[in-house]
Amino acid sequence: MPIWIYFIVALVAAAAVAASLWIWRDNRRRRLEQLLEALFAMRVGQDVGQILSETLDQLRGILEVRSVMFFFFEAQEEQLYRWIASPDAAPQGMTELSPMENSRWIDFTSPVHLEKYGAEHALSQRLKANSVISISSMARGNCARLLLIDSVTDQNAGILATSRRLNDMMFGLAEKVFLLRRVHLRAIDEERERIAQDFHDGPLQTFFSFDVHLQFLRQILKSDPERVAGELQSLQAMARDQGRELRELIMEMRPVDLESASLSSVLRHAVEGSQKSGGIQVRLLADDPMLQVPRRICRQTYQVLREALNNARKHARAEHVVVTLQEEPDHFVLTIDDDGHGFKFSGVYDLQQMDEQRIGPVSIKQRARQLEAELTVESTPGSGSRLRLRVPVPPPAPRLMEIGE
Repeated sequence: MPIWIYFIVALVAAAAVAASLWIWRDNRRRRLEQLLEALFAMRVGQDVGQILSETLDQLRGILEVRSVMFFFFEAQEEQLYRWIASPDAAPQGMTELSPMENSRWIDFTSPVHLEKYGAEHALSQRLKANSVISISSMARGNCARLLLIDSVTDQNAGILATSRRLNDMMFGLAEKVFLLRRVHLRAIDEERERIAQDFHDGPLQTFFSFDVHLQFLRQILKSDPERVAGELQSLQAMARDQGRELRELIMEMRPVDLESASLSSVLRHAVEGSQKSGGIQVRLLADDPMLQVPRRICRQTYQVLREALNNARKHARAEHVVVTLQEEPDHFVLTIDDDGHGFKFSGVYDLQQMDEQRIGPVSIKQRARQLEAELTVESTPGSGSRLRLRVPVPPPAPRLMEIGE
């Protein structure tokens, strides 16, 4: 066979290998782009920490590296956190590292870079790796670093550029993790403050009153026993009322089961709890459930209704309350009407107007802001009040799919 035929066959084979390699590399980059799109589409309501762990695991498979490590330094707490994905174990969640580790993993002198290290580099030796690709970024004092350890194949410029974009995206997600943590801690502090205020205004004041009454009864016990009998009856009624209030406070502190519960069923739970407390008749009018309402919104709305019912019974001395829930494709409206004494002000006020004039229920206004909801309060002193809450509901968050599904 002529030699030129061998030459043509070799040329065709080389072209086929080159084409296959190009397609393989292009497929890896396409899968990285899909991972970026999935991260971009996710919502804050998802478990961001878990998403980061799953992302690193998918990244390890796409880039064919032995393991992936992601570090995030949170400037406000001055704390370093780490996520790891390796073939030896399931993806690890967030781990706090000792402050002594900060400078070992974050290069604060050069916080924005993309570098490749060989086996002789100190970082590679620390990780017992033959090669390490390091991608770092920084913003608002926070730093992130992505380490791709022992790559089986060469990572071209396009792959590295996309990986850098992915690191920036994970950096933003990690910031959301700690933003949500601060919001959560602030909500806990506000709830503790509310419960402390309830105890101060309710049981504590009543116990002081008991003490004063008992001292008075001791003084008149011998001189006016008939009056003592009447005062004891009054104290007994106060004790019953105080027992009911304590029972309500305990019920308020119990967590509500929001798993697989519709908004209407959660609100019905609040209505039933108020009915059991006695002294007020509450009726709930609700549409058939049509919205998938996140648990965070369900929880806050439940608290709004519970506080509104408590205010209607304890302060407005209402006898009847009508609660209406109307659901639309992207929002719901909760309306609470009572026949009590109303607020001290007269007219209709929105949230901004109430803030400017320092009127309206403080805790309900705070929850309305957290829900990014529209709140209006209508009051007619002596003739009741109406509270209307319009809450936007985001569409269901997309699931972070395995790339290639």
